[in-house]
Amino acid sequence: MLVKVEYMHARRIRLHAFAMAVVLVGCPAPVDDGFGIDLMTDGTPTASATDMMSGTSAESSSDDGASVSVSSTSPSTTQPSTTASDTGDPECGVGATCGVVAPDGWFGPTTWARVAGNGALPDCPEGYPESGPTVLEGYNDPGPAVCGCTCEVDVTSACTSYAYDFGDASCSLYQNFLQFSEECHDFTVTAGTYFYMYQQGQPYCQAMKTEELPEVQWDASVRSCKLEDLPTTCGDGDEGVCTPTPVEGFEPGLCIYAQGDLECPAGPYATKHAYYSGAEDTRDCTNCTCGMGSATCSGSMHVFDAVACGGNQVADVPSTGVCTPAAGASVGLNFTGESSCPVATPPEPMGTVEAMGEFTFCCTE
Repeated sequence: MLVKVEYMHARRIRLHAFAMAVVLVGCPAPVDDGFGIDLMTDGTPTASATDMMSGTSAESSSDDGASVSVSSTSPSTTQPSTTASDTGDPECGVGATCGVVAPDGWFGPTTWARVAGNGALPDCPEGYPESGPTVLEGYNDPGPAVCGCTCEVDVTSACTSYAYDFGDASCSLYQNFLQFSEECHDFTVTAGTYFYMYQQGQPYCQAMKTEELPEVQWDASVRSCKLEDLPTTCGDGDEGVCTPTPVEGFEPGLCIYAQGDLECPAGPYATKHAYYSGAEDTRDCTNCTCGMGSATCSGSMHVFDAVACGGNQVADVPSTGVCTPAAGASVGLNFTGESSCPVATPPEPMGTVEAMGEFTFCCTE
């Protein structure tokens, strides 16, 4: 080490009249260099002097007002420190650490992403290519089925309708007849017709049950992603496994998982999360039944000049059996009576919906 000593004087400079060379025989003893720096007799600085000169410069004042500046030309040998985040685990490389393997009966480690509601889950990232279970968090009971019932009456089962065709407008030349319901029928009316309807039986009631199953709502969806089938081992005795740092969109910690409601094992995977694979829904509605139907059989018959009740309506024939002059190609029932069909037994909700397929995830965070 080259030591440069500079002397700066405030008032006057005192110079030594001679330089003394000292030859050390035996164990060297420290001597004062005259400027407050201890030197060994071979000219090298003592440990305290080395500490003094370790900086780029140091100043001290002597009794005579001189200022001493000491500088070193030796390069620093201190290297910049690195952190695990810069280099990763020495065995696993950059961006990975040596993680703890899953105990017996558990699977993992996995990285996991949590998305609120029904949001889209990210794909499994590089380093965790295998899909683990996709599970659901925060079951919310949607409630029972919503049941309803209506009863519709079939008027044609109670009211019978007849149409007659005549070859003249006075209805004296009988041609044909038709028994029909409210649907349109192709039936030729040559020159005259009459129509009547009457109650023949009890109206038939048709039960129409409705049911609505409110959708099951979950707080969040969770996707887990596993390491490849044969991950790189690490640690003493290869008891660990290299685990890449979770990427953006995934939770910061790693997890292990098992089916059922379990306590987390001892070790770093200590934070428990309860998840489910879905819900078992047995909700339904009981049957509904109808009461006795009723109907008043009244109405008229429309006559059209084209088939399938197309073209123009040329006559509206009352149900009184009175002859009506008309000529057409189709007829249809215009029912004006009243009908009713009460609900006798309304449907009731039954069954339940419950979360099922429980999974326990134990995570480092």
